[in-house]
Amino acid sequence: MAGNALVVGAGDGISASFARALSREGFKVGLVARRTDKLAALHGEIGGEVFACDAADPEQVARLFEEVDHRLGALDVVHYNASYRTRGPLVDLDPAEVRKTLMVSAFGGFLVAQQAARRMLRQGAGRTMIVSQILTRKAIDKLTSIARGEPQEETVPASAAPAEAAEEISEVTGEPAAEQAVSSVEGSEEGQARTEE
Repeated sequence: MAGNALVVGAGDGISASFARALSREGFKVGLVARRTDKLAALHGEIGGEVFACDAADPEQVARLFEEVDHRLGALDVVHYNASYRTRGPLVDLDPAEVRKTLMVSAFGGFLVAQQAARRMLRQGAGRTMIVSQILTRKAIDKLTSIARGEPQEETVPASAAPAEAAEEISEVTGEPAAEQAVSSVEGSEEGQARTEE
C-alpha cells in the first residue's frame, strides 16, 4: 500500500476525483466533511475512513487529527478542499458572509496545514495540497479593474468547472495546475520546514 491520505472538504467534485486517484494508487483515504452523509457513495466506492469536522473550528480540527492518528495512522498526503463562497457586487456583500468565506476557504486551510505539518515534520516527510476557489492574482486584478471603473464582464467562478480552474491556474502561474498545488514538507535536524513548490 502506498500510504495514508486525508481529503478535507470531501464532496463530489475535485476532491472526489482526487480521492479516487489516491485510492487507485494504493493509498488508504480518509474523507472529511461537515456532513458525512454526503460521503456514503464515495466511501462505498473507495473504502477508507470517514470523519466529521468543521474545518474552520480550531478545536474540531485538532480533534480530527487526533482521531486520524488513531484510525488512519501517519499521513503521507493531506488535501484541503473545503470552501464556502458568497457572490455579488463588492458594495452589496454581507460582511458576515465574507467572513465565513475567509474562515472556511483560508483559515480552515491554515488550521489543517498546521496540524498536518506538525505531524509531517516529526515523521520527516509528507505532502499537503490546498485547493482554493479564489485565485488571488485574478481577484486582485478584478478589484483593481472595478476600482478604476472599467467595464466588467460576467465570469464563471473557477470552482464551477475544474477544467476552467486548471486553465486559470496555468494562465496565472505558467505551470501545470498539479505542479503548483503540491508542497512537500521535510523535517531537518533543526526542526525547520523546507517546502518545495
